[in-house]
Amino acid sequence: MRAYRGINRRFGDPAPGPHDLWLRPSCDALKRVPWEVYCKFGASRKMAQTIIEIARVPGRMEEILTMEAPEARARLQAIRGVGPWTAASVMSECFGFPDEVAVADYHHPNTVAWFFERVPRADDARMLELLEPYRGQRGRVLRIINAYGESAPKFGPRHRIRERW
Repeated sequence: MRAYRGINRRFGDPAPGPHDLWLRPSCDALKRVPWEVYCKFGASRKMAQTIIEIARVPGRMEEILTMEAPEARARLQAIRGVGPWTAASVMSECFGFPDEVAVADYHHPNTVAWFFERVPRADDARMLELLEPYRGQRGRVLRIINAYGESAPKFGPRHRIRERW
């Protein structure tokens, strides 16, 4: 979020009105920025290069809205730097595909298992099994569960957040 906010403030424009809101930068602006500049805002090199790749083909992204899910997923994954997790996340969150669930996510399986069964740990197979009754709307169900705000217990060590650059 820090990188996203910094990039928007640096390359976007202020939104009209009295509030401190910013419009996202245009694709033309994003594709001209060297990857090193994105890294100063906290983005990794791979993330920066992916942003630039996507900004080079904005029309192809808009075409996804007219496609069925398998074709849309293939279109996204054809972009260097976009894998299955990113494609599913973008299809669900940005393009509104109702059944897309990002597998190989660190938190989603645990959150779903905790919500439905009060079991603190699960894997992708168990998450998909619990979401199966909602086939066709699994992505929406997952967003509702996340919006509910309750997450599975955390057992991992606490780490200090360090600057990346």
